[in-house]
Amino acid sequence: MTDEELADLVTGYANGLERAVQETGMDQEALEDKLLDLSVEKCPTCDWYVDSHELFDDEGDLDGHCCNCRED
Repeated sequence: MTDEELADLVTGYANGLERAVQETGMDQEALEDKLLDLSVEKCPTCDWYVDSHELFDDEGDLDGHCCNCRED
C-alpha cells in the first residue's frame, strides 16, 4: 500500500484506522506516527482522521476543528 493509499483509506472511512491496521499489520501507535509524517491526524473534536491543514481556520490559525466540526 502506498502512502497516498494509506492516507486515503484512513481519511475516507469512519473505521479507516482499523482497516489500515488490519491491512498493513502495523500497530496503532506506529500507524499514527506514519500518518503524522503524511500530514494526517485525528480531529480532537470528532476523532475523524483528516489532512492536517483542515485543523486550521480560514485565517490560517490552528483552531483544532476539522472542516465538518467548524460548520456545526
